Amino acid sequence: MEKGAGSGLPPRDAAAAADAAKPAAFVPECAPGYAPRYAPRYAPVLSPRGAALALLALMFVSTLVDAATEGRDSVALLLWTFVSGFSSSFLSFYWFRLDREQRGWPRSRWLSAAVIFLTPLAIPWYIARSRPRGRKLRGVLRFFGYVLLVLLASALGGMLALLLA
Repeated sequence: MEKGAGSGLPPRDAAAAADAAKPAAFVPECAPGYAPRYAPRYAPVLSPRGAALALLALMFVSTLVDAATEGRDSVALLLWTFVSGFSSSFLSFYWFRLDREQRGWPRSRWLSAAVIFLTPLAIPWYIARSRPRGRKLRGVLRFFGYVLLVLLASALGGMLALLLA
């Protein structure tokens, strides 16, 4: 292992010492009682709220496109279905990863896979486990409120497609 910033070993030269003394570019905020296991050396592209809003917009556009192109068969529509499904899984996992880092929640291979493949079950479980006492129920209820918003966005996208047809 190389000596230097982030390795826990003393730096080799003055330049490495200066790099080690610099603060991390992104230090996650943690809930009281939680501390991050590490501070990533990058700034995320989206905040957790931004990822949730992007997923909401994706559901609106996805339903709009699906309703507007109903009954048509083409490779482009099959590709759109694949891309929108992949994007929704990616955005769900991205939100989970950012939230997990902010709360200092340990990594779990099984929970990460569950968030990708069983999102409606895994996210409420994660929220109930990761929130401090007294905030668990509020977090799960906020998730179900968000699910209702996603359903509303999908319904609005479908109605808009019918109006435009």
